[in-house]
Amino acid sequence: PRCPTPRSADRCRHDEASPLPLSAKEAALNDERAALPFPLFVDVEFSTPETARRRGPPRSRSPRLPLARALDWSEALQGCLSACPDALDYAHVSAPFVVPTLRDAGVRPVDPADAHLEARCMFDGYQGSVYEIECRDEEGTWRSSVMKVPRVSKLCIMELPSVEQPGDLNEQLWLVVPCCGSLQQGGDQDFFHLCNRALGDQVLEIRNESRCSPAALSMAQLNGGDHQKWRLDSKSRLVSKLGLEGPEGFCEALCLDVAGARDERGSAVIAYRQNEKDNQQWQLEAVATSSTIPGRCRVVKVISQMAGGRALTIESGDQMCRDAALEVHYLARWSDEAGLVRLQRVVWNGGTPKGIIMERLGKQLGKGTGADNKACVLQDIRNGDMSYTAAGAASSLMPVAHVLRRLHRDGYAFNDLHDGNILCCLDNNSYKVIDLGSVTLTGHWVSQLGTDYDGRWSTNRDWRAFGVAFLGLVCGGRQLNLWDLVGTNACTKMHTGAQCPWFAPVPAGDPCVLPADVSSLLVDSGMAWTHTERLNIVSALVAMFAPCINDDDICKKLGVLAGGADH
Repeated sequence: PRCPTPRSADRCRHDEASPLPLSAKEAALNDERAALPFPLFVDVEFSTPETARRRGPPRSRSPRLPLARALDWSEALQGCLSACPDALDYAHVSAPFVVPTLRDAGVRPVDPADAHLEARCMFDGYQGSVYEIECRDEEGTWRSSVMKVPRVSKLCIMELPSVEQPGDLNEQLWLVVPCCGSLQQGGDQDFFHLCNRALGDQVLEIRNESRCSPAALSMAQLNGGDHQKWRLDSKSRLVSKLGLEGPEGFCEALCLDVAGARDERGSAVIAYRQNEKDNQQWQLEAVATSSTIPGRCRVVKVISQMAGGRALTIESGDQMCRDAALEVHYLARWSDEAGLVRLQRVVWNGGTPKGIIMERLGKQLGKGTGADNKACVLQDIRNGDMSYTAAGAASSLMPVAHVLRRLHRDGYAFNDLHDGNILCCLDNNSYKVIDLGSVTLTGHWVSQLGTDYDGRWSTNRDWRAFGVAFLGLVCGGRQLNLWDLVGTNACTKMHTGAQCPWFAPVPAGDPCVLPADVSSLLVDSGMAWTHTERLNIVSALVAMFAPCINDDDICKKLGVLAGGADH
């Protein structure tokens, strides 16, 4: 039976003396929760000796270190980043930013559970939530900042436990419960709830009922909403009943998706618009039987159909710490770049990250992953509220170009650059990049996509994504669809089904020419430029789309174009 919810003595006496009447919906919801066989889930027996052997001994966790001192941070970060070159050196670089509590960080409000902090949430995604806070500078002045709070637990893919690599199989066991209770509406017969054995009666849901793509996933109490209902379609996709909002009421499916098609240990699982790639394909593999489970409920492992065959897992702890440590690592490593958001503090206590505090920036350049009406700089340009000359556009994006050049020189690729993570500064007319959570080594994709997708391809793709932002500014606020042009690691096709024209690797010997759609855009917008401006714009774009990118050449040509900017 479930453990009772702790209550005060006064509350208990009140409940016994005068129980509050439940609404019809609350009563139905209680009946539905009671009907779910969660207590029986705990006693499920494994159906084969192999699955019992895979369970293995409990997973050992790395010790949690209180990071009140720089040395503690160095040791912890070195453990998280053991696979990274020079990890200890960058741990020491990061250490001056680290404090053990929000109070030590000089921020307000200081309580993460404070309702005032929750009301300041600016963004809620699968990697964490971002809050607007105030941070006290060295002179004692309170200034607006932002704090990113990583997820305490997340959905990801992990290897199945084995004798060689033991783990906790509970985190990978899921109870499939058909939607057949009193709250369910017509048309739900193909849908089910997914409950994780490690978390009891919580169900998988799209966080905050978001209809954006990508959307975060979380585990929560059953409330009967469409965002908690899933079905397996004919193409092995786990599809949410909560659809993605589109133009003119069009509804597109949101599916369980391995973010970025990264077929590796700990890769995040999110909800994303449907595609036909294997990072959205899953197999529900039955692993347990029990005569005590009623109806059509069954216990399964949810196995990704990507080559690694990893399982959907609730991950709490080590991987989340590693992801946060990597982001801090990158922010500290390249903190001298003017085009990168400035790291102010890192709150890390008891071996876990409590918050990454950064400077407050302004509007994002374009809509990014948001809706078409997302407030952004390009929208302001289209509305006539602001404008950019060609020189001004080049000058404002120059710091971002320098960040890309620095990453590429160090052997890394941004890997997720788009106009939603390029934000304008509050104190000058320039831009900075945020969100380094997808940074990879430049050769990362060779093992998954093939030898054509090498470091040259990763570098080229970064600059083509930069080109989308640059074209938006110089072409009168034109909002281009990055994912239709450059694509993602998971989906190389546009929503129409055609191949993304800027995604495919370009042979090194090909001539340096602009794609036809870029040339058309320049013709449409060319009336606003002088002859010299047009030549300089084309020269910079040709460098961005060259088969063999030269980062210095791109920055030099942007500098030539920016030479006439009125700062």
